[in-house]
Amino acid sequence: MAELGVPLEKASLSDLGTAARVIVTRDETTIIGGAGSSQAINDRARTIRIQIENAANAMEQEKLQERLAMLVGSVAVLKAGGVTDIEVAEGRYKLESAMYSARSAIEHGCAPGGGVALFRAGIALDEWKAGDELEFAVRQSLASVLEEPISQLIENAKRSPTQMLEEIRKSSSPNVGFNATTGNIEDLMEAGVVDSVWPLRLSVQVAFSHARSVLQTGTWDMSALPTKS
Repeated sequence: MAELGVPLEKASLSDLGTAARVIVTRDETTIIGGAGSSQAINDRARTIRIQIENAANAMEQEKLQERLAMLVGSVAVLKAGGVTDIEVAEGRYKLESAMYSARSAIEHGCAPGGGVALFRAGIALDEWKAGDELEFAVRQSLASVLEEPISQLIENAKRSPTQMLEEIRKSSSPNVGFNATTGNIEDLMEAGVVDSVWPLRLSVQVAFSHARSVLQTGTWDMSALPTKS
């Protein structure tokens, strides 16, 4: 309001405009179904772009860019339906999971799904020149672990992991893998079978952390647990 020369105490409800729904939280405000003039919004966005070009410092420029993104951005409303409450909850969970996966992929990048990214990482270990038997055993163990997700996926699809993995290994493209939906070996990036890089990396880091804890433990009690009478 100050930019328009109108003091805040003189503002009225008519200055706020209308919208189908407004969600206000402690950290952000979301406006859904705004009824503002598209021409006025475009004019305001053009003004902000000029202000970004003439910004005095990086901090001011970043704030203006955030304002522009919120102004020209849009909100999609996804509705999960179903006959029963369980179906509705399941549909909502799938939508939320897909949304978070998409956000993670946008922020951290994506890789071919179906476990092929981990499998290719295991193949890359062949370039590791083991210095002794211990390093060789470590390399073999890592390759075996990284191969397990895609092997299990292929086995769940009632296919032969040995045959499928050999076909994937022969391909020169890092995106070629097993598509469980079609049952074929194909380019997973083109087929839309992708994974976010962040959970892949996090899962490997967590696995390494657990393995290190096991290796650093001096004594393990492997005796059978007492059975309940």
